[in-house]
Amino acid sequence: MSGTPTAKLPKKEQELFRTVVSLYEGKKYTKSIQTADSILKKFPNHGETQSMKGLVFNCQSKKEEAFQLVNAGLANDPTSHVCWHIKGLYYKSHNEFSEAIECYNSALKYDQNNQNILRDLSWMQVQTRDFAGFVATRNKLLEMAPMQRASWVPAAVGNYMVDQFQVAYDLVTKYRASSSAKGDAYEEGELLLFQNMCLEKQGKLAEALVHLKVSEPFVTDKLSVKVKTAELQVLQGNFAVAKEQWLALVTAQPDNYRFHSGLQTAYLELDAATSKDMFALKRLQLPSTSLSLDAAQRTTLKELYATLIAQHKRSAANKILLGLQQGTEELRGPLDAFLKTNLRNAIPSLFQEVAALICVPDETNPARVRFAQDVADFKNHEVTTLVQGLVDGYVANLRTSQQFDTANPAANPEPPTALLWALYLQT
Repeated sequence: MSGTPTAKLPKKEQELFRTVVSLYEGKKYTKSIQTADSILKKFPNHGETQSMKGLVFNCQSKKEEAFQLVNAGLANDPTSHVCWHIKGLYYKSHNEFSEAIECYNSALKYDQNNQNILRDLSWMQVQTRDFAGFVATRNKLLEMAPMQRASWVPAAVGNYMVDQFQVAYDLVTKYRASSSAKGDAYEEGELLLFQNMCLEKQGKLAEALVHLKVSEPFVTDKLSVKVKTAELQVLQGNFAVAKEQWLALVTAQPDNYRFHSGLQTAYLELDAATSKDMFALKRLQLPSTSLSLDAAQRTTLKELYATLIAQHKRSAANKILLGLQQGTEELRGPLDAFLKTNLRNAIPSLFQEVAALICVPDETNPARVRFAQDVADFKNHEVTTLVQGLVDGYVANLRTSQQFDTANPAANPEPPTALLWALYLQT
């Protein structure tokens, strides 16, 4: 809440009003309403108390009563920054952010340096993506309270969002040099990584690498330093160094698709613009599932993943290598072994794993491919036809002989769940 009530109330009632606010902030809503009523008995048209009571009603899900009281309070005291602030809080609680901003701006007309109102206004500006307004508000808060830690970081982030990367970098530098910068070790490290992002966004890649090396002793998140270093090496075209760094990361976490994406980017020696796109891929996406690779590029990745599988037999490398096969004849053998293993082990995510093998050309970019999304994409794809044929054979054989392949039976019968999951995949 912003400020204190105006001097329209006697001293005793002013203290009671402060109690109303205190009880509201402590979520003691019933007592807060009772205290507000004791003020309104003597001063029934006191706008700030009416608005405050409406705000408490709003927290009790009494939306209509709350709105009436907030409006009544504002009508009785239209020049009160407290009444305007409360109406803004009401709109904020109902996700009406534009209306909340209007109320906060009206409140600032009567108390232009109120930090609580300015702070609430800044968060609403973020919600409405008014980053320029957010920067202006946070800069004002920083000027008013330079010794508060909470004033610096939002101002830096705001400038970053409006592409003022050097300003953001300088703000963090000034903050770290100030006496208010007394955060823990992790916070210190995150600020240094943020500064590194600012350098990268400005294209100062060499400086960013030096900055990372100097900052590493002070960064708690060592893994982020390693990942960012490997990314910067790729962006600078230092592929030999980048390959070693990404290999080390994949060796440490062989199922991390982000690391596999970086590894593929380094081995394919992609240009900086494409590399940035590949670093931004999500979930199971990889350069091998996002780019139209030529035969030489596929061979490079196949050799790489054949080596990785020898080191990490049960890692994501198996699935990634499977997706690098071209044509049904090349894919049939590895896919057959992959399906049998997963059906035998009752892996529920097998359908998603198979779906990740189905990529189609991206209509918006001839150099890209994408995962199939439409039903027609799945039905007409050669991988779907191949999987359907293999699974139909499994179901028939499992029903008659409890084996996937009657021509080459396993030493022991397959578990009953193998047929269950084969039927599930078949549908």
